Amino acid sequence: MEFEELFQRGLSLEKLRSFLAVVRAGSVTGAAGGEGSRRSLMSRQIGELEKTLGFELFQRKGKSLHITSHGRELALLCASFFDEVGAVATRVHEGSTNLRIGAGASILEAVVFPKIDTLRKRLDGYCFEFITDHTAGLLRSLREGTLDMGIVRSGEDLGDLITKPCGMMDFVFVGRLDFDRNLPTWTPRQFLSRVPLALIRGEGRFVSAFNSLCEAFEVSPRITTKTESFGQVRQILLHGHPGGILPRSLAQSLPESAFFLFDDPLLRGLDRKLVLGIDRRAARLRDRLNSLGTTFAEILRA
Repeated sequence: MEFEELFQRGLSLEKLRSFLAVVRAGSVTGAAGGEGSRRSLMSRQIGELEKTLGFELFQRKGKSLHITSHGRELALLCASFFDEVGAVATRVHEGSTNLRIGAGASILEAVVFPKIDTLRKRLDGYCFEFITDHTAGLLRSLREGTLDMGIVRSGEDLGDLITKPCGMMDFVFVGRLDFDRNLPTWTPRQFLSRVPLALIRGEGRFVSAFNSLCEAFEVSPRITTKTESFGQVRQILLHGHPGGILPRSLAQSLPESAFFLFDDPLLRGLDRKLVLGIDRRAARLRDRLNSLGTTFAEILRA
């Protein structure tokens, strides 16, 4: 069907914008901001858009909406179009363009944020918008066009995403010297068995790998605090918690006079290889995106 014919049948930028707003909000109610009249308008616009295009954009189950594969493809096209139009206007009026990067909180804190000055200088003219999410959410957002890039652990099922290696997150034990001045003489096994530890919570791969590490050392660790991210572990250590496990980049930012870092070959079982992912269709639609991803990943690896 020709583009002009679609417009004659009722296609409009306003309907496409409403559709994209619903996709990004996850519901018509969310996209409408709770306004009843706007909710009715957006529901009608999506129905008209489906009739014009000749296919369903959402599967409806009760009051829930689940985007279809065709809807996901259209959302990506709409996101690319509206974002590029907005980017042109932003560059003209403000001199910058938004670049949306998603990752887990710990990856942002330990890998991305320490490189922010280099990113800012190498990618001059871009305003970085960082979004925190779990892997499944990041992959969904990439395919729906609500993220430009996502950083995840290598080995995840990334489908047909374009991937670029962006370094390693490696770990060390960290102990406060005011807990025991003899810390530097201890073995990692003694550290695990004696020092109250702060750790990220959950049942993910890192926690599973940590449990295997403790089995290898034949110790039962003293875990006294659990947090959402390694950045929070670092803050807790700064405020007096005796010990924890941190990515090396975060551990090395602690005052050397107050902390001792333990390393051991067995800790390599905790390490995470990371990749930057870009949706392949988005890269075809936006010719700069792939090269931006290459530069971004290169900076993180350095």
